[in-house]
Amino acid sequence: MGNKKLRNIVLYIAAIVVSVATVIICFILNFEFNMDGSVIPTIRNVIITLSYITMWQIILIIGIITRNHRIVKYCLEFWISMLVISILMIYLEATGTENSWVQTIWFLLVYNQWYGTEFFASSIMAQPIVVAFISLCSTGITAIFLKHIKSNNNVDKDVVNK
Repeated sequence: MGNKKLRNIVLYIAAIVVSVATVIICFILNFEFNMDGSVIPTIRNVIITLSYITMWQIILIIGIITRNHRIVKYCLEFWISMLVISILMIYLEATGTENSWVQTIWFLLVYNQWYGTEFFASSIMAQPIVVAFISLCSTGITAIFLKHIKSNNNVDKDVVNK
């Protein structure tokens, strides 16, 4: 039982390190591209964005396969935060309101990583809508798996206690 707990802690820490590295790498790759004066997203940006989404899905799958509720909960928190930030950006864009802290968070945590979505639609509202849609779907799926993992872990504890 101790080995499983240690394995889950190591996997959880690894998931955090990999996810932070993914956010930073995708931010830098798309930020560097944006800073060269180009405003038109390319296939390169799409690949970076898809890699970003895929990495989060891989982290979730590892959490599901290993039944590590901490990893799955971490992914759920990530997708909920993406959903909230994107909804706030949709509201700000729709009303023309400015809020520097939301826009700063959007730029640091969302905009560059998701820049490839602008390849398909260049509207100012497109990116937050796409992020909100993907985040909503991912939140629902992740929540279902988290509930399933927690209920299975409770069954396992009952079996061990008998």
